[in-house]
Amino acid sequence: MERANLKQLLIMELPPAFVQQLLVELGKIYLHSYNNLHNDEHLGECEADYNLGHYRRSLCETVFRRLAITSNLKSSDISPQNGGWSHVQVETEKFKLDICHVQSPNAFPKPSDTRQQNSEINHHIGQQVLFAEESDNINNNEKFYGIVVHTESRGEKNNFRYAGIGFPNEDFSEWAAEPIDLSEIMDLQSLLLKKPNDMQEQIQQPKPKWKRLSPEQKKDQR
Repeated sequence: MERANLKQLLIMELPPAFVQQLLVELGKIYLHSYNNLHNDEHLGECEADYNLGHYRRSLCETVFRRLAITSNLKSSDISPQNGGWSHVQVETEKFKLDICHVQSPNAFPKPSDTRQQNSEINHHIGQQVLFAEESDNINNNEKFYGIVVHTESRGEKNNFRYAGIGFPNEDFSEWAAEPIDLSEIMDLQSLLLKKPNDMQEQIQQPKPKWKRLSPEQKKDQR
């Protein structure tokens, strides 16, 4: 699926308040987690740095779940089959979303058995077109797996810089669709909300329909 079409669908699927509050809360989390650990007299600087990722992750997972609940989105605690810590997954009608830290914008997340298993549902992500004519061969209830990636400003671990939603390929080896900036989604949603007639018209449109691309059509998109 084209990245622009995924962006359209995210704009319509994600509650604007969820997107806005997530960006606000990430900024708070980066500042709080860094200051809280580095101001702890019981921790040295190295120990504070070691714990930062774990502490920040815990706060992000908690906020991710809370914002989902307040936005009437489904949230689940997913436990890895091979053991380990569970993580929060948020679902809309068309998406399953996780959240994790990356080293820089557009960086790919670290390997994970759970993420790789989730990514298998993206095996059709490059074979469908949004708002195309309906096909009997398409499962319109199919979901796509995305990851909310977030990162800090370079050299400033206390300063939140960026968050976006990326879509891994089915092998979890690279992005099938690179992250779409959450700030851009927020801005476009705000623009639509300022035009209530346009927004209402889009909401009343039929649900998106999907059409598989032939191998020749997929080749033309590259």
